[in-house]
Amino acid sequence: MKATTGVDAKAVNFRNEHILYVEGNQESIDVEVLKDFLSNIWIQPLGMASSITSVARSLYPTHPNYYFLIDRDHHVSDKKIEEYWTNFPDPNTSNLLVWRRRELENYFLEPAFLLGSGYCKEDFKKNNGQLLREKILSLATERLYLDVANYVIVSLREDFKETWIEKFKKTSDFPDKKTALEQLTQKQEFRSFSKKYHSEQRKKKLWHDFRNILTK
Repeated sequence: MKATTGVDAKAVNFRNEHILYVEGNQESIDVEVLKDFLSNIWIQPLGMASSITSVARSLYPTHPNYYFLIDRDHHVSDKKIEEYWTNFPDPNTSNLLVWRRRELENYFLEPAFLLGSGYCKEDFKKNNGQLLREKILSLATERLYLDVANYVIVSLREDFKETWIEKFKKTSDFPDKKTALEQLTQKQEFRSFSKKYHSEQRKKKLWHDFRNILTK
């Protein structure tokens, strides 16, 4: 046995040479799923989208084999997202990618994909998956106002680059548009954050953001 000199430490393990940073923590579904799909790349969680984009700009110049993937939580146009994927890997965007859908889980809501699963019940497969489609739509509708309110929160957290407010969790607290707006505007963290917003300005922005996201 003899020692070999002049070898890049990363060459010992190809998997560690190519690293994909994603949102979340070690228990996040993104990490588990992407590990299965991308076995030759090390998947590393890195917290919030704002953290990932900042790290991407800092690390890319010296680590061109590092890649960065974030959820579509903020206001990125379809055109811009397509540019990310078409030009990847792209030094102009620091190897950043944004999911075309809101998050990884949304890719598994395709009826055609679910109908091909061995776990799909026979009743859901009838009539080209009509019952399954209705079930997906029903579950999504139940979450509509909760998710819109949380989208507003995530957008503001990204604007301020800090997790000063937690997202809502109980779907039952968001049965309709009026209740969702009340929950959002009365949330204590917003009331305490007076240094960022005057009270009326804060409320108008929350209403404006909520309505725009709900319409979309």
